Amino acid sequence: MHSLSLLSRSRCALLPLLFRSYELTRRTPTSIVEYAALHGVAASCPKTPTSSQTALWAAPTIAGVVGDSSVWNQLVKSEPLWVVLVGGAATVLAALYRSPFFWNFVSRARRDLSVKILPLQPSHAFQERRTEVERITSSFSALKKHNKGDVVNVTYLTGRPGSGKTQLARQFGREHFARNQRPFFRRQFVGTLNSDSLSSLLESYRSIAMELGCTTELQTMGQLSSTSKGEAQALEVLAAAVRKELKQRPGWLMIVDNLQAESEIPVESTGSGMPDYEVKRLSHRTRVGVAMRSYWPQPGNERWGRGSVLVTTHDRRLVELSSPYVKEVYLEKGMSQSDVMGLLEKVSGMHSDGMNQVVEALEFMPLSVASAGFYIHCMKSRNPSYSFLDYLQDLDRGVQSVSEEMLRHQNISFPITMKTAVSLAAKELATADPVLWKVFLLFACCSRQPVPVSVIARVLSVKGGFISLEMETVRKCSLLVHRSASHVRGVSERDILYDIHASEDDVEVMSVHPGQKEAFEEMFLFSLEGSDVDQGKLEDRNQLLQLFADCLKKEYEEAHESADVSIFALKRMLLPHIENLLQLNDDLKHFALSPDDRAGLVWCLANALMLTGRPRLAIDQLNRALSLLDSIPDTLETRARLMSLLATAVRNSGDVRKAKELALEALAMQESILGHDHPDLAVTLSNIGSSYNRLGEYTSGLKVLSRALSIYEHHFGSSDARVADVLSTVAITHRYLGNILKSEEMLERALRIKEETYGHYHPSVAVTLTSLSTVLRDLGQPKASIDRLERALDINERVYGPSHTSVAITLSNLSTSYRHAGNPEKSREFAEKALAITEKIHGPLHPNVAITLSNLGHTYRDLGSPAKGLAMLERALEINETVYGRKHPGVAITLSMLGSTYRTMGDLASAKEALERALAMKMDVYGPSHPNSAVTMRSLGKVYRLLGKMQQSKELLERSMEIKKSQHGEEHREVAINMANIANVYRDMNQLQKARDLAENALAIYERSSKSGLGEEDHPDLADFLTVVGGVLKDSGDLKGARRHLERAMSIREVAHGLEHYRLAATLSELASTYHELGQSPKKTQRLFERALQIATSAYGQEHPLVATINVQYSEVLKVTHDFKRELQLLQDAGRIREKVFGEIHSAVAQVLLLLGRSQLEQAKFSDSQNSLEKALRIYQELHDRSERAGEERHVVDHWMKCRIEVGNCLVTVSTFRHRLAEADGYKKEVAELEEKRTKTVSQ
Repeated sequence: MHSLSLLSRSRCALLPLLFRSYELTRRTPTSIVEYAALHGVAASCPKTPTSSQTALWAAPTIAGVVGDSSVWNQLVKSEPLWVVLVGGAATVLAALYRSPFFWNFVSRARRDLSVKILPLQPSHAFQERRTEVERITSSFSALKKHNKGDVVNVTYLTGRPGSGKTQLARQFGREHFARNQRPFFRRQFVGTLNSDSLSSLLESYRSIAMELGCTTELQTMGQLSSTSKGEAQALEVLAAAVRKELKQRPGWLMIVDNLQAESEIPVESTGSGMPDYEVKRLSHRTRVGVAMRSYWPQPGNERWGRGSVLVTTHDRRLVELSSPYVKEVYLEKGMSQSDVMGLLEKVSGMHSDGMNQVVEALEFMPLSVASAGFYIHCMKSRNPSYSFLDYLQDLDRGVQSVSEEMLRHQNISFPITMKTAVSLAAKELATADPVLWKVFLLFACCSRQPVPVSVIARVLSVKGGFISLEMETVRKCSLLVHRSASHVRGVSERDILYDIHASEDDVEVMSVHPGQKEAFEEMFLFSLEGSDVDQGKLEDRNQLLQLFADCLKKEYEEAHESADVSIFALKRMLLPHIENLLQLNDDLKHFALSPDDRAGLVWCLANALMLTGRPRLAIDQLNRALSLLDSIPDTLETRARLMSLLATAVRNSGDVRKAKELALEALAMQESILGHDHPDLAVTLSNIGSSYNRLGEYTSGLKVLSRALSIYEHHFGSSDARVADVLSTVAITHRYLGNILKSEEMLERALRIKEETYGHYHPSVAVTLTSLSTVLRDLGQPKASIDRLERALDINERVYGPSHTSVAITLSNLSTSYRHAGNPEKSREFAEKALAITEKIHGPLHPNVAITLSNLGHTYRDLGSPAKGLAMLERALEINETVYGRKHPGVAITLSMLGSTYRTMGDLASAKEALERALAMKMDVYGPSHPNSAVTMRSLGKVYRLLGKMQQSKELLERSMEIKKSQHGEEHREVAINMANIANVYRDMNQLQKARDLAENALAIYERSSKSGLGEEDHPDLADFLTVVGGVLKDSGDLKGARRHLERAMSIREVAHGLEHYRLAATLSELASTYHELGQSPKKTQRLFERALQIATSAYGQEHPLVATINVQYSEVLKVTHDFKRELQLLQDAGRIREKVFGEIHSAVAQVLLLLGRSQLEQAKFSDSQNSLEKALRIYQELHDRSERAGEERHVVDHWMKCRIEVGNCLVTVSTFRHRLAEADGYKKEVAELEEKRTKTVSQ
């Protein structure tokens, strides 16, 4: 039994030798021994006891097969019976081995088995690609459905080197084999032909023939393959044998891997039957087709039976799509995102942030991603903290070639790097086609960004016009990716830098993988930079470089003059290529552009940089170009052109004074060459006018701009787009000068001209819409302003993309308009977007950043976060003072906003200082009657009122109102705002009738302007007017009218701002005080006061003037509820806050002291009461004396006199209760004198 088991195991061990022994027909006995040892008996015997016994089982088998009798005799003497039996079996097998009948049997057995030979599998983890496999499957399904019968269908799998074609073919072959697997009698076949060369193709056929059992043909092949011609004949023999076998295996699949145009196969040996002269006449492409295609199953061929061929190639020229039996699956961009992410994760062994950026940087190419994953895996083993983000930094330093080389040494399935593969493919294609040579050199000269197809066509068709056949050759080249600009994927920081973004009308582009770009540079540029180079090739290269420079310049200049909106996307795309060519001009030893050509390219580059919002980069380029022109004569006109553009760039970067000087210098140059009426002068004049405007020198700016407008109208007529551009700038100047209506009229005219010239979706239209929105906002029409800005934003985002300077400016203007429209939340949203874009483009210290910060700060104040807004405004002020100095209109505007925020926060001293400084600057720049000055006058007047400087406050507010009347007329919301502020001053001065008249008139004007379209009904600003009127009516005794107005104000504020906004606090306090005077429930009024107090302290803290005001009003309710302790505490807190904010000598402090003294008197705290009242009396006496000395109006002096009389009477009462009769008599006498004096004053 034991012997039978051993024999069974011996039989298992011999089976692999039986089925593979035919491969060893031409090998030596030693080879057979090595083969047996390699396969091992133990590998087929499932229960091998020990390795020594395995060797014993194998030895007699090998000895028997080889026929070594000495080994056999030794075993018989030393081993037991079972060894003898095994050896006997081996002897029988050896006899069979020498029999031809046995090998016929083996061949027939092999022919009855399924065969699967696939391309090599990578040693690293493999990521399946389901989408692409389904595309290949669909291609074959469509061919089989269309082509009936036993014919061959061919699908070409094309794509760039490194796109994973071979491994994709392997995956498809494996799935095809598994999908079509049938019972034993159904034989399947999947084979692979490596078509790299004649030798690789022959070796592939040899392997297939062995698997199919073609022993006779294999022996014939061995006799023929000693020479190259013999190899070709052997290939024919094997191909015929394999064809015969495949005929018997319907549904077979043959993978022809890496088909190339270049081949070692002699054309004469193809058996095509074509005469020599006809073969020589054929192009290289056709010759290769004849040579290579005859050795693998051809489309529609019936001699091979029913089967499929999957061909992988990078050369799309080899695809014969004219045949109905052929389809193509083109891998345009490597793997899908999900698949390539999976591949990177498997190979690298990690998943973390930065994976997306890595695969995008490598353009989803499997070979590059696998190399990156392997490199990251190796680096991770050395440095555990190494990440994908670290790899991206290494990638910028050129680590890609290193990582691919590492993978090549580790993985036999990738015998060459992607760079090498690209180099070989490019060399092959460029040698075969001069058109592709030009295009590859063109991409070597370009940056890594996509190249517009129009540039490629221009380079190829400069001589003789556009040649569609040549462009079709370019489009079919698999090394180039052809796509529209809307599908261009960003891959590096340069995408952000150059803001690559397509317009609505896509621009057709082509691009290459970064690895291909590097290979192109080495092959076509830097290989010709040595000392020993082919002069003919060098001359051809330099001619093409010069041609490329000319084409880029012409392409950009034509785009610059075009009104087509899609041209703006084209101009952005030309930018990195112009810069790269200029860099090559510096780097290449054997090539140099002429100074004029270089200056022309620099002008294009700087203009494009300006277009994409990079003025500082433009300045660097222009300064460098100007320095190169210094030593070259006869370049004055070129210098003037560059200097004019430099002035624009410098102005946009924030240095306006230097920009004006540069523009004036450029103007002087142009006038000396061109005269005083040339159209080119108008460009520089407009530049100078814009600089004057930025400097606040509006009269000078208007003069210069009017001259530019006159020149353009003289040369081009009144309806030209250039006229509209200058007209817009003139209109802006009129706005600065306060001529708002004239500004609106000119902007409407400019908009009509631009829309007629460019259409409705052009950036120039957006610029005019933005300017017009500002004027409409000044006119009190925020909704109309928002409509214009939303249209401008739509245009700018279509043209420039979402992250451009023009978009940021429009967003900032939208923020301002929404704030004016009473929607601070929307205003904040747009301001934050604008700030993010502006800081990304310009950095943190740029005037545009300051403008956006100012908007955001004002918005935060309106949202109830004045402290946050203050921080924004202080940062904006720091930027403006750094850029412009301490005396500039931009600084004044920021100071004005900062002062208003200080006032809101209760810091009146800082508010006064900031606003006085801002007003002084504006008066100096704009003059005393300018609208901008009026805005700051109003803000400062409000601060003076709070500081108790009533006369100064009233004067400033009245001056501001008169300026607004002259600007807008009587019926405007700006006039109404000033009128309401003046009403508050009269209320504080106790001139209630005047206050009431002004407040009601202001409310009526505001409501009329809303109904006439100059404002909006139920705007949050309306609540301000209602609160003012309600407060005045309350003080005047019209409590019902006060309640009506205050309740309406509360309703508007709660809808506009919510229930916890800081602007509700003042209205709540006034309403609660009115309810109290109307005799409503103390509990109801207490709830309102508590809510007002909670909102105010939450928004401003405990030390704000509004908190003090609420405390004072609330104390009256607590007096009624007999909560004397809380009443005293609120009044004491109010006095302390007001004294801290306003200073000791202030009417608000005296008011609290008077109320506190009365409350203390009622609570019999006579000493405390007398101290409070005497302090109040001293304050009122000081205010009275100041008014008399200043010669203020009688009613002001009279107001302080009444206050003194009121306090004096209280002191009389206190002194009487304290039994200080002499003191009481003194106060009585003082009061009597004051009353007598007041009577005389009133009678006069």
